[in-house]
Amino acid sequence: MGKLVYDPKYTKRFNLYAQSQNLSPAEVLARDDKLYSGGKMCGFILWHSRHIKAFKRISPESFEFSDYLSDHDAFNRYLTDLNCMEG
Repeated sequence: MGKLVYDPKYTKRFNLYAQSQNLSPAEVLARDDKLYSGGKMCGFILWHSRHIKAFKRISPESFEFSDYLSDHDAFNRYLTDLNCMEG
């Protein structure tokens, strides 16, 4: 397993995705490039979409016009807390 590091070259959410996979951002990119025929960002897109849907169920007030995430700070806290619980 990779070392859990925050890499400023990547977004906070991508760093959280890598952490949720117990890999560094560079390691998760390399793994996903081999794992997904859609490309190396496919794993992140699937992970992010799954968590947006879950967050919408528990915090609908964080969305405008029902589908637009407006409270990005709340979503980032949710992902950080989720990683702390899963990790």
